[in-house]
Amino acid sequence: MFFDLQNEEPVVTPEALFVPEFRDVWDRFENKEDAHIYFIYIYHMEAMRSNYAVLSKEERAAAVKHDYLQKVPSWPEPKWLGKAREKYKKFQTNHEIRALEGGLELLDKLTTYYKDLDFSQKDDKGQLVHNPSTAMRSVKDLEGTVKSIKKLKAEVAKDLDQLSQETYGDKELNMFDTAL
Repeated sequence: MFFDLQNEEPVVTPEALFVPEFRDVWDRFENKEDAHIYFIYIYHMEAMRSNYAVLSKEERAAAVKHDYLQKVPSWPEPKWLGKAREKYKKFQTNHEIRALEGGLELLDKLTTYYKDLDFSQKDDKGQLVHNPSTAMRSVKDLEGTVKSIKKLKAEVAKDLDQLSQETYGDKELNMFDTAL
């Protein structure tokens, strides 16, 4: 387990500091409150139970940076931080979670695609580039995809609840532990 939630805020566990990439983040800062901000960033960028998990990757990154890293002088993400984030993601991921993440990314891309369709755009021959009827059928087909993703999300939530039970035992769970 990499994080405990204390007062609804992720706090890195002592066990997590045995992971070299997490230790690297910790050791970079004399003031451990500065390291803590980066661990919050890692958690919110990768944890399925983060409040930010409902956002697309791009929106999530922008929101977490805005909310926690405003005072950080250098950005884009430093390599050492990316390595710690990737390590955390690997340890908290299984096939079902990766499938869900892929499905959610697909829905985000399709949403952007449909938002950007221009039904007045014509090719060199004067024909419509995007057929509204075809787009409407495609949107209707998304219903099955959305249902499948919801079903997969429920399965992942069940798996995470099982893992929480195994991890936390009789410890009282907070709102982040019980919601996906």
